[in-house]
Amino acid sequence: MATKKGQIQGQIIIYILMIVIFGAILIYGVYAINQLIDRANKVEIEKFKLELKSFISDNKGYGSVESVSFKLPSNYEYICFRDSKTLGSINVALCDTNTAVYAANDKIKSGSKDNMFLYPTGIESDYVGELEVNTGTPSGSNWQNAYCFKRNSQGYVDIKVYGKGDETEILTGTGC
Repeated sequence: MATKKGQIQGQIIIYILMIVIFGAILIYGVYAINQLIDRANKVEIEKFKLELKSFISDNKGYGSVESVSFKLPSNYEYICFRDSKTLGSINVALCDTNTAVYAANDKIKSGSKDNMFLYPTGIESDYVGELEVNTGTPSGSNWQNAYCFKRNSQGYVDIKVYGKGDETEILTGTGC
């Protein structure tokens, strides 16, 4: 049986239609996977914040000293704590850079009470409870009103706190 011209053109249209449908499915799949990864990162950050707030509030008891290792969310290298009673910008140098402090200072200048910042962006922050950060006297030339911890090679930071009754003092750990 001889093929008619219309049949060959019909097969080409079917192949083109299959390529278009396959491309659309592929594009949607990539989009869905990116959305899933983004949501997983947000869940990781929120879980971290809840665990940290719980740790801070559980260790306010006067005289209690507690150490814990927290796994920082995967996109972050540092966690910085700012003294809750200190007004003004963060005055701290990160271990090997101070470029990310500007975003946190912009938040503080806008009236935010946030006292925990995740870097390198500094945009991710939260209020985790009343904190005291004792890094020296305000009159000293090297005084800092924040304390930063750099994560280790496994992604953890070791934080030690001292309960003062109405607030929690961040003590040194594997910080800078």
